[in-house]
Amino acid sequence: FSWLKILLAIISLFYAINVRHNGVIAVLPLTLLIGWIIATHKHSTQRTKIVISICVTLLTGLSYFAAQQITKFVVNGKTQFPGQQAQIHDLVGISLAENINLLPPFLNQPVWNLQDLEKIYTPKTTNIMFCCADTKRYLGLATLPSEYEDLKNNWQTAIIKYPVSYAKHRWGAFKAQLGISENEVCYPFQTEIEPNIYNITFPKWWLNDWVMSGLQYIRNSCLFRGWIYTLALTLILAWQTFKLWGMWSKRKSQNWCDLDIYITAFALSGLLNSLAYYFISLTCDFRYNLWSVITALVCTIMIISQSRIISLTTRARQTP
Repeated sequence: FSWLKILLAIISLFYAINVRHNGVIAVLPLTLLIGWIIATHKHSTQRTKIVISICVTLLTGLSYFAAQQITKFVVNGKTQFPGQQAQIHDLVGISLAENINLLPPFLNQPVWNLQDLEKIYTPKTTNIMFCCADTKRYLGLATLPSEYEDLKNNWQTAIIKYPVSYAKHRWGAFKAQLGISENEVCYPFQTEIEPNIYNITFPKWWLNDWVMSGLQYIRNSCLFRGWIYTLALTLILAWQTFKLWGMWSKRKSQNWCDLDIYITAFALSGLLNSLAYYFISLTCDFRYNLWSVITALVCTIMIISQSRIISLTTRARQTP
């Protein structure tokens, strides 16, 4: 146990919830885990451990809220209304499914016909809606609070009135990100540094060429399909929940192994990170699955280690 490591972990989680829209939900199990670790160090009872875990989580939430307020103060209340791309994407998808234009007035100048909207729509990505498509017209974004309010109201009305069309559209986006039923994985890895305003370049050498050439052969394999890792995390979490609940129901929660708690927290974090993209996925890039990939691998390593420890312990007890 080290208070320095705990502090570094909390700072890392604080950073995570401020840089990703779905960071809060993925961080939640890990803040509970940190509280559990602190309580365990203090040799607390199981009930006290749960209370301390919840308190640490609430403190992290308050820190996030404070950071948001500081950000607003620094930028003098100005905002680009993050998340509006997903809302516009949803409105276009529902509009095409229901054969009706549901866009707010500021996006309908002039009014979009459904045929033109169809040219810039795909459930896989929002990119071609705002730029870079083979079309003469793109959708804009809300720049004024009144425009965003109109967008938000239209979006809320649409998903309530047409829940089936909304669910199908979101499933199309989520399915593409997970690589389900897709012949090619969407942007599985970065091959080079793109031209940038800082003129940062990365000179290629033989090792880079060799690795990139090898990755090309497996770019569409299961290694770069998010659903593999999401499924693995689901199975791991189900097993760990069954295991821990069995001990709890038999009043043997004092026998909970710390490693079981760690595995459960990481599996839940990775799974929540993945499932959150059902609602907010903007594009199908594999990079959005990276935290789920990392947690699935970490959980697998911990499970193997746990099995090894149990095996060695059993052998030691059997040795006369």
